[in-house]
Amino acid sequence: MTRFRLFASIVVFVGMLVGTACAVAQDPAAGGTYQAWRAHRDRVLANPAVVRYYTFEGIVPTDARIPNLTGKGGDLSLGPSPAPGKPAQLALVDGRWPEKKAVRLDRDVLSGEPFPVTESALTLTAWFRTHGLGVHRGDSVPLGATLFSAGSGYWDGFRVTLLEPDKSLGLEIGRPRPGHSVGIRSGPETDRVWHHLGAVWDGKRMRLYLDGRLIAQGDYAGPYTPPGPGERFRIGFAGSGWGGAVLDVDELAVYRRAWSPTEVLRDAQFYAVLPEAVAAHFEAASVAAGAGNHAAAAAEYARIVETKDLHADYLAVARLGMAAALAEQKRAGEAAAEAGRVAENAAVAACHRRTALAVLVRLVRQTGAVPSASVLRILLADPGLAPPDRVLVLLALARQASESGDLAEARTRYAEVIAMPEVELRQRLDARLELGHACAAGGQYEAARKVYTALVELADAPPVYRVLAQRAIAATYVREKNFPAAQEAYRRLAAMPGVLPHHRAEAEECLREIDRLARGLPARDPAASRLVVPQPLAPRVEIFVAPNGNDENPGTRQQPLASLERARDALRSLKRDGKLPPGGAAVVVRGGVYRRHETFRLTAEDSGTASSPVVYRAAPGETPVFTGGVTIRGFRPVDDPAILARLPDESRGKVLQLDLKSQGVTDLGELRPRGFGRGEFPVLELFFDGRPMPVARWPNDGFVRVGKVIEAGGKPGTAAVFEYEGDRPGRWTQARQAWLFGYWHYLWADGTLGIASIDPQNRRIKTAEPYTYGDGILSGMPYYVFNLLEEIDAPRSRYHSPGA
Repeated sequence: MTRFRLFASIVVFVGMLVGTACAVAQDPAAGGTYQAWRAHRDRVLANPAVVRYYTFEGIVPTDARIPNLTGKGGDLSLGPSPAPGKPAQLALVDGRWPEKKAVRLDRDVLSGEPFPVTESALTLTAWFRTHGLGVHRGDSVPLGATLFSAGSGYWDGFRVTLLEPDKSLGLEIGRPRPGHSVGIRSGPETDRVWHHLGAVWDGKRMRLYLDGRLIAQGDYAGPYTPPGPGERFRIGFAGSGWGGAVLDVDELAVYRRAWSPTEVLRDAQFYAVLPEAVAAHFEAASVAAGAGNHAAAAAEYARIVETKDLHADYLAVARLGMAAALAEQKRAGEAAAEAGRVAENAAVAACHRRTALAVLVRLVRQTGAVPSASVLRILLADPGLAPPDRVLVLLALARQASESGDLAEARTRYAEVIAMPEVELRQRLDARLELGHACAAGGQYEAARKVYTALVELADAPPVYRVLAQRAIAATYVREKNFPAAQEAYRRLAAMPGVLPHHRAEAEECLREIDRLARGLPARDPAASRLVVPQPLAPRVEIFVAPNGNDENPGTRQQPLASLERARDALRSLKRDGKLPPGGAAVVVRGGVYRRHETFRLTAEDSGTASSPVVYRAAPGETPVFTGGVTIRGFRPVDDPAILARLPDESRGKVLQLDLKSQGVTDLGELRPRGFGRGEFPVLELFFDGRPMPVARWPNDGFVRVGKVIEAGGKPGTAAVFEYEGDRPGRWTQARQAWLFGYWHYLWADGTLGIASIDPQNRRIKTAEPYTYGDGILSGMPYYVFNLLEEIDAPRSRYHSPGA
């Protein structure tokens, strides 16, 4: 169907500028000159894919129509919205430059015939600036506004929307009843500055761009439902549950194909040259970010910012992209540094600088990242900074000043916070405490005590804050070595109402310390908290154990026992017979290797007493080693033709084998179904050069995904059957004990399942048992296969269990 192709290539370019328009046409922060834009306009009109193009040169308030400059129909008219009002008249404002006009919409809207969709892609572009919500408020979305739309945008057509208070942008494609629209939405953005917005749909994915940056994306591969008879293409308020915004529009174009990220980026910075090599890095970064590979995206952006002679706005887009990628990696400090470089660069367009400020505010608010002092001052100078964020910025500046020793600056900033009426009580109290700490750190103890005393006397301060301030007063006296005043301050602390027990105990301890300091002694008596451990008598009985011992021996140094168990039993016999002497007994373990098959267990009956302790210790200067393993020797190359045929080509002639039974190893353990809710079972492990060798597996690293699930295998007595991709499992049909490890239903619940059979013709694997946790396996879940002779393909890093 061609009806849906309308939106396949929609890109909208919108812009905003803080305050008034730029006063000088050549101002680089305006995003290029008016003359450069005229050349850009000519290129748009020459583009055969453009179907709508609107600008506002030469328009006067009384004009009844705004022409589509492509000459392909679709002229716009200004009409009153459904709300009552005076006759519609165009409200004109300065556009991106004084020479260029824009139209301001609020109560009234611009509308025209919906553009036809004959291709499977569409791009709508516009420059816009918003000034908050307008006179119309939605019923279902009272804090939302429609900016551009065709039809309702819910059951047909599309719409680009703005949502307050975070100013996020959205793109929706309508679907017929009983369905509803499918949409994507960005994170918080900025208003009152010209922005370039791009909205693209290529028949499979929707993408939103702001100033050339990807801000949202999502899948939609369904048809486009064109608006019905009488429906309109609108700029501004459109109803359908949403309200309107105070919206300035400078330029709008519609193309009948989907633009690439690079095309959107170039259109947003039409006045600057983007070299192809740099464009390739932008494209790679966009793809990586869209796939969630933020480390790769950051690396691509890092290459861009190293490019010499690149226009400041392209560098700004790269730095903002890098800041987003770094923030996703929890590298908030580095992200703030990148955004700060954009905010400080006067050569960068206003839209990028405002975005950088918004990014910085979010990082400060959400992560506690602290930009440089110069960037914090830029944030502080922003009149749009919300009071809670202004408090955070002031506190950050105060703390930086305090740490750098600039006490005057710190006091000024803390005083600003304390004086702000919007500040929460806790923040005001924290600011008072920090101001006092800053004075004390600078050696201004009297000034610090004035701040602390004011906090102690503050009526609305909770007891804990008054106690902390009183404790800080005492600490200043201690630093001055005014011990009588310090003692008096701590006595007041201990007597304060509401003081917590640990604060009172601390005050009492400090009083004792001050008393010692006043007498010229160290604050703390080193012996006061030491526990005197009584020295036990030398053991009267010693039982020796050695690797070459014999459990039939008496356990003397010359005739030691062979096992700890035999020594333990000998001590138990002494205790039962009442023959454990004063001084107790010791089991002395001689050096050497002791091979064990189970845990050595001691119980209450094996304990000694305070006067007759029981001790297990190594012989002086000797090191006993306990291990469950055995050293095996005598590996030889595999020569069985049947086994060689199962090995990978690259491994033949390189795989070694050994008969474990000939080395005395008969207990190999057993692989069983295990995982969440099943318990664990010991199996044989192989170590080489002290490193454990993992079982041969496929793939060697990471996971593959479950294909189509034929049988979920979620009930007892059933088996799971699922499809796999590729031909690799077709090599495993002779494997007798191949196993699957995966996260079959939940990503936090793993499980191990045996393989019953492999069907190479239909590319299916059948498990040997069900997976009942979560009612069976799901398609798309990660797994790998192990214990495969056919997958021994990594030197010294894989081994295959016997019997495989």
